[in-house]
Amino acid sequence: MNGMMKRLIVGMVFCGVLAGSAALAQDDQAVLQDRRAPVVLRPFEKTRILNDMREYLKGLQDILSALTREDMVAVEVRARALGTINIYETSLMFPTVSGVKFRELSALVHEEFDAIADDARKGKGSKVILAQLALTMKRCTSCHESFRLTEMAHSR
Repeated sequence: MNGMMKRLIVGMVFCGVLAGSAALAQDDQAVLQDRRAPVVLRPFEKTRILNDMREYLKGLQDILSALTREDMVAVEVRARALGTINIYETSLMFPTVSGVKFRELSALVHEEFDAIADDARKGKGSKVILAQLALTMKRCTSCHESFRLTEMAHSR
């Protein structure tokens, strides 16, 4: 490899490092400028909600898997477990507009899982259930784009 080629490669690597550093700095700024509305919670509430969200993801995966097998009994059972039977009463320590809206969206998601369970019990097809799941996931995405969970001490 001649000297010119080595300098070219070193220059390209250097530019790549600079570009990567700039991208990381930009990512750091994005984190610092999180404009989602805070939902202020006590630490144990935040932990419970995050655990529930993970359970929703597992449930969605289980429902999708059951749909591939046309197993509507499994769809009903799993969707019912994520429905309104799973709502627990919590009082918002700081009932802000964002906290109230967050809870309203959460209740809608639970109701949608009940509807999915009902339709699976009635033997409605996979396309109907998939359309309902798409709507539910749209609500999940909207919520994650709009709100961030924060603990009382970190609410700023």
